[in-house]
Amino acid sequence: MTDGESCPGGGTDCDYSETHELTLVGTIMRTIEQYNKDVNAEPCPVCLRDTMLAVAALLHLQAARMEGVNPHLAAAGFLEEDFVEAARERLQAVTETAAENLTGSKH
Repeated sequence: MTDGESCPGGGTDCDYSETHELTLVGTIMRTIEQYNKDVNAEPCPVCLRDTMLAVAALLHLQAARMEGVNPHLAAAGFLEEDFVEAARERLQAVTETAAENLTGSKH
């Protein structure tokens, strides 16, 4: 699901996406599955998606604060376009990875 860049955020010493992204995603998915077993829940994919988008939005706001973005600009919708673009890129990467896994080859 990575596109070969070391860091989508532009960090010169960050290789997190290349090194840890798939492993972390797998761990998160197993944690969600275990949580749902523990609380006897069977959420639909739409509910899980919305929950994960809420987590992603919180991380997006935290990253913006670290980058020095004014909280008032964030609250006014200044960061929405960046969030949408990042979500779109991740969706495309996941879709491409899923297609590769189904066909066994890259396009």
